[in-house]
Amino acid sequence: MGRNYTQVTLKKLWALSGNMCAFPGCNQVLVDINEIIIGEMAHIKGERPDSARYDSVMTEDQRNDYSNLILMCPTHHTTIDKDKANYPVKKLLDAKIKHEKTFKNNQYKIPDHLFNIINFSVNNDEYSLERAHNFLRLYTNLKGIKTTDAAYDHLKYVINGLKFTEPITHEHTYAIDAIFRDIDILKSKKKIYNELILLFLEKIPISIKGSFVSKLVPYIENEFQSTFDDRDVSRLYKILNKSDKSILDMLVTNANKYKTDIFASISSDLVDYKSLSESKEVFLEIERMLWEKLDDIEVNEGVESDHYKNVRLLVSKFINVNL
Repeated sequence: MGRNYTQVTLKKLWALSGNMCAFPGCNQVLVDINEIIIGEMAHIKGERPDSARYDSVMTEDQRNDYSNLILMCPTHHTTIDKDKANYPVKKLLDAKIKHEKTFKNNQYKIPDHLFNIINFSVNNDEYSLERAHNFLRLYTNLKGIKTTDAAYDHLKYVINGLKFTEPITHEHTYAIDAIFRDIDILKSKKKIYNELILLFLEKIPISIKGSFVSKLVPYIENEFQSTFDDRDVSRLYKILNKSDKSILDMLVTNANKYKTDIFASISSDLVDYKSLSESKEVFLEIERMLWEKLDDIEVNEGVESDHYKNVRLLVSKFINVNL
């Protein structure tokens, strides 16, 4: 038994909600000032056999139709389902009609990016996308140090819980892009941003990953030069799918900038040294380049410099996998 809410159903439901909970007397908004989605879609006649007010005669399409849905805050959604004796079908239908009549001439225009998140979440991923959006917005507004630290651990859990199923439609891509923009708000907090972007890229389908990676190229290139010792930055750099030879050339060029222990760790992560021997021509070119560079550094700087030790490390890695 799956969900299949049409866009027409969702747009009409949210428009006539007036962005307010439909429970009589409740003034809770459904999308708050920080664009956190609070509202929940409740079924008047239950969605499943064990749900409140379930009607076995209804078809799945009828259960998911606009006429059987009502938007409420989480508290009152729980109330009507837990206390089903006091909230029968007729009472909820009357509440829906009265509430929506109030906003017929003052309909709510839900922002497109939020609608895309809701549309994707209710039809595909059991609210994980909506949950990620909400918690990202919540996290950016926290001020306490300990609370923020604790929330960050939970935020990583939420991002890691994202679920996507193929094929990915244009609507789904728009919704995923909204999460990308939510994460982008945190760009000033570089370490947090880098870690979340990596989690995000690891979760999204391969069919659309390239489009998001391309947006990050300038940022990653710049970050890699300034924060080379950050393991997350080096992992991001690897995501750019540069050739192993171009990465090795970059390492050689920048080998004079870093302590040997840092350089050893990053250089191991970034290059598949074995792949560099697949072409005899490329192999010979790299071999000559590395030895000539090492010789030049010894002559001009000596063998005790970090620069010499770093390039010597690259020589060793390259030779060891090609013996």
